[in-house]
Amino acid sequence: MSEKRYRFRLIFSGVCLLFGLTLDYLKIFDKPFGFLVICGLAPFIYLGYYELLRRLMKPWIGKYPYAPHWDKVGEKVSGKGYPKNRYVVTADSIFGVSMFLIPFLTILILIIMIDK
Repeated sequence: MSEKRYRFRLIFSGVCLLFGLTLDYLKIFDKPFGFLVICGLAPFIYLGYYELLRRLMKPWIGKYPYAPHWDKVGEKVSGKGYPKNRYVVTADSIFGVSMFLIPFLTILILIIMIDK
């Protein structure tokens, strides 16, 4: 991911966290304390898992992993910023599914823990 895109996502994550903290502090919604903070933390959680999984998968794949949404294994990568001769491999699909499931389950578990 380019530095400019990554910086934007970090700033956006910070704004979401501040928004969640503010809403939780003002008690505008009838939710348990911390629920909106977790919602505000969601972008940071996603970015954290992105970094972790990217660093774990890079040695396995030998290049930066790609999270294919519509591309199938063996097809050329349609995402921007990748070499034109880059093809989707099985590890890319594992990376994509992991980037969907792991942050989602983490947020779900945190919400369940707060609700109890």
